[in-house]
Amino acid sequence: MALPAPALLSVEEYFRFEEPSKEKHEYYDGHLIAMAGASMVHSKIQSNLIIALGNGFKKIQKNCTPLSSDARAYVSDTRYFYPDVSVVCGDATMDEHNNLQKVEAIIEILSPSTESFDRNEKALAYKAMPGLLQLILVNSVQPEVIIANRIEPDSWQEKRIIDEKVSFQISEVDLSFDDIYDGIDF
Repeated sequence: MALPAPALLSVEEYFRFEEPSKEKHEYYDGHLIAMAGASMVHSKIQSNLIIALGNGFKKIQKNCTPLSSDARAYVSDTRYFYPDVSVVCGDATMDEHNNLQKVEAIIEILSPSTESFDRNEKALAYKAMPGLLQLILVNSVQPEVIIANRIEPDSWQEKRIIDEKVSFQISEVDLSFDDIYDGIDF
């Protein structure tokens, strides 16, 4: 005998469930996705990115802020995610459910348990966000960064960086592997 399929939640049910919850859950087309605790390497990469970007924005005098995974982003009417790092610029706004609006760049740190979903379904969902200019995937197992830049409304250009000597930009801030992977031994 087959088990019944789990009931899908409406967006309103998701917000009612998520608001008082001590754990975080992403919402993907009616399904809840529990957010697991991060590894030490994942947490170091996230901290390194937030510090490097914050310092970089001050240096170039760009009115942007890097935010941690505590900030939930509105991706579409049926998708709400907690990116590992979100970059918002200018007057960052949140909707009535505390979802980020107008995110300029999103960074996901790839972990073995989330890599497939992050590279595929989640990346496609992020790329459909109208205001998103960059999607960055950072590998936590080996030095690798994939940067996708929006070049037209429906067109993205991807660059995979594995050479530790190559610098790159995230929201106009120059970064290197040393900035991202500081304190991490592979």
